[in-house]
Amino acid sequence: MDEKLVKKEDRRDYSPTNIMNRAMIGYVNLGDESAKVKQVSCGYEHTVCILENGDLLSWGNNKNGQLGHGNQDESPLPKKIECNFKAEKVMCGAGYTIVQATNGKLYAFGDNRMG
Repeated sequence: MDEKLVKKEDRRDYSPTNIMNRAMIGYVNLGDESAKVKQVSCGYEHTVCILENGDLLSWGNNKNGQLGHGNQDESPLPKKIECNFKAEKVMCGAGYTIVQATNGKLYAFGDNRMG
């Protein structure tokens, strides 16, 4: 294909892009209210986010309990994780989630077959 014929909008840019200046993320709708998102992490088939107030929301596949809801029911919509701590950081893997609380403690839920 002749490079001159390719429209600019058809080209893909695989370089890192700063999305903090874009309005596409930032708030999650919680039904009758919305909350500002502090951090988002995506696993293989699930997503967890930390709200500005330290609460956690998760949704997606829950085959290994990686959503942190105490069951294995999947959740197509964001659902609050009921816990007794406020979250500082979150990291999702293929079937697990690890959360660092504001007090420095680490919490993990989901698949623990590899340690």
